[in-house]
Amino acid sequence: MSSGTLHVHVVEAKFLIQGDYKMDPFMRVTLDKDKQQTKTLLNGGKNPKWREILKFKLTPSQLSRIDSMTLQFEAYDAQSDTAELFLGSALFSLSKLKNKPVQS
Repeated sequence: MSSGTLHVHVVEAKFLIQGDYKMDPFMRVTLDKDKQQTKTLLNGGKNPKWREILKFKLTPSQLSRIDSMTLQFEAYDAQSDTAELFLGSALFSLSKLKNKPVQS
């Protein structure tokens, strides 16, 4: 079995529940032990729009168990260079993608 790449399009978050309007939000996305994150949107507010694509390299082992894997999305407010305020999270099961045709 070959390896592959999962493209995750992080579009936006709506109504982030904590923080004020001057939030500097970013989204951290985790697949297995691979963590990636969007750019921080300065003054992005409670409805930030990133419109970024994160690319996760998938090993043959991951491809063989893709239907049991989950993407974790976590939104944070970057309060300073060292501090982050957790805003919310969501999980997405990759079983929903199993056997879907690839669009180019």
